[in-house]
Amino acid sequence: MALSARTAIAYKFLCATRIELRDAAAACHLRGPIAALDTARQSLRIGSLGFDYGGALNRPASLAVGDIVRVTVRQVVGPFGGWVITAFGSGVRTPDDRDEAELDGRVGSFVSATQFSVNGLRVDGSAARFPEGRAGLGEGARVEVRGAMRGGVLKASELRIESDDELKHRFALRGTIEAVEPAARTFRLRGTTVSWVRDLRLDDGTLADIRVGRSVEVEAQLAANRSGREATRIKFK
Repeated sequence: MALSARTAIAYKFLCATRIELRDAAAACHLRGPIAALDTARQSLRIGSLGFDYGGALNRPASLAVGDIVRVTVRQVVGPFGGWVITAFGSGVRTPDDRDEAELDGRVGSFVSATQFSVNGLRVDGSAARFPEGRAGLGEGARVEVRGAMRGGVLKASELRIESDDELKHRFALRGTIEAVEPAARTFRLRGTTVSWVRDLRLDDGTLADIRVGRSVEVEAQLAANRSGREATRIKFK
């Protein structure tokens, strides 16, 4: 590099007193859903990384695609090296049983329309209703599932597949209702005019609770006229 007569550069050096090499085989922890499983070879995949678990401690009695696991792993160096699981831990706490549960997320593992997982949680869709059909349901699909939680499995009663276009036009609002126009079926929230439709879902309240001063959480979509917001769900606080 050429330096001009006016250029001044100051170099500062650190004098090392100790250099410690990190052990390439040091253990680390990883948590995530099982993306693929081969019980015969005792191997599994989390994300895009594969692991052998044949010698792992605390191995669960059963493993399945979609289960969220927490594992201690280390890398074996050498020409035939790779990643191995040395021990299993608890991935997530099993959700408590409840009669009403809702899950919104992407399908992580998919066996069929009646057996898949969303955000690492197993879903049983054998008794589910699909109001808009099953087209597009598969790994990576964005879904909204409603049902009951039983033994760590969401027993779906209704499942709706959300398109990417719908996601672009979804809104969430939270605050206190500022004004209400019952005849027009609209109210104002945080300066935004929101209308409500006949199939509106209401949580912890009724239409009579849409009044000035009431605190709400609103899920809305772009209205047909493309200029307003149309509520699809209101949760009263």
